[in-house]
Amino acid sequence: MDIFGTFAFAVFLALVVAFVIRAWKAGGKLAARDRWALITGFVAAVTGFAIASLLINWVVVPVAIWLVAVGLLAGGVVGAVLRWPGLAWFAGTKPIGRAIAVIASLFIGALIIGAALI
Repeated sequence: MDIFGTFAFAVFLALVVAFVIRAWKAGGKLAARDRWALITGFVAAVTGFAIASLLINWVVVPVAIWLVAVGLLAGGVVGAVLRWPGLAWFAGTKPIGRAIAVIASLFIGALIIGAALI
């Protein structure tokens, strides 16, 4: 695997692991503060899957890594579902700025996923 593939692989796993940590961690610096943080984290992880399917040479990389990433994503979704009822939609003092950031994140993720599917 070349250096570009290694970098893409690292980013792919980092996005998935970040979502899992944010979904399960109830407090602290890495925890998701609100529901929108969970949604944007999930979209980022799915975007990572879309990019990984295009950029990583899956002939060289074992498919078991893809399956582990899918399992991690599923575990993150379970954590998000368990935390969902206890979270507010917006946490913080600037809901307008947060809403703009969420919309931008979801739009960029949708563009990347759409481009990967074309």
